[in-house]
Amino acid sequence: MTVLTLQNVFFRYNKNAPVLNDISFTISQEDRIACIGHNGCGKSTLLRIAAGVLRPTKGKVLLHGKPQTQPLLYCSQDAKQDLFLDMTILENAILWEGAFSAVRKGAHSRYAQELSEYLREVHPPLRNIQRRVDALSGGEKQLLLLALLMRRRPHIFLLDEYTSALDPAFKKIVSEKVELFTKKYSIPSLIITHNLHDTRYANRFIALKRGSIILNRSSSTPPTPEEVADLYSQP
Repeated sequence: MTVLTLQNVFFRYNKNAPVLNDISFTISQEDRIACIGHNGCGKSTLLRIAAGVLRPTKGKVLLHGKPQTQPLLYCSQDAKQDLFLDMTILENAILWEGAFSAVRKGAHSRYAQELSEYLREVHPPLRNIQRRVDALSGGEKQLLLLALLMRRRPHIFLLDEYTSALDPAFKKIVSEKVELFTKKYSIPSLIITHNLHDTRYANRFIALKRGSIILNRSSSTPPTPEEVADLYSQP
C-alpha cells in the first residue's frame, strides 16, 4: 500500500535557484527509506515538503492517494525545538497528546502511570516522568521526542538528521529504537541523513545531489565507492 507520493516536485525559496528539481518517488507501508546526500543538497527541504510544512513550487504530494492538506508531525535534528525544556516529561506529554484530564491528578493519574510504563520500555531512565526535560541528556531528549511522536501513531515517521548531535552510544540506541518502532507498528519511515551508516537500518535509500535524485534502490545494494565519491563531491 502506498502511503506518500511525490510527483514531479520542484521547489525554490523566493526567486532563488531551485532547491529541488523534478523529484518523484513513493513511500509504501513497508518502506524504511534513508535519504542521503551532501550538505545543502536539499534533503531537509525534501522532508519538509513530504511533511506538508512547505508546499511545492510545482508538482504534487499525495497522502494515501489524495492531495495532502494537513501538515504531518516530524522530528527535527534538535529535539529542543519540539520540547518544552522548562517543563517535566509528564507536562510535555500532556501538551503533545492533549491529555488535559490528567492535569489535576498529575503524576497520580492513570494516564501518568501508563505513560511512565511506556517510557520505561523505551528507555528506563525516562520512566521518572517528574524529571524536567532540560535535565535530560541530548540522547534522552531525542528518545523522548521519538516516543511521544510514536504515541501519536503518525502516517509516516519523518526524521531529519535525528542522530547528528548524539554520541556514538546514543546514535546506536536511537537508531535501533526507530527500527523497532517502525517494525512493531508497521509505520513507514523517511530518514534524512548524511551518514551512510544509517542506511543499515533502512530497506531502501534515496541519494540526492544538487536537488535531484541520482540513486533510488534497495539498501541491499549499497552505493559503490565510485558512487559515494560522486555523491559527496563538491556540488
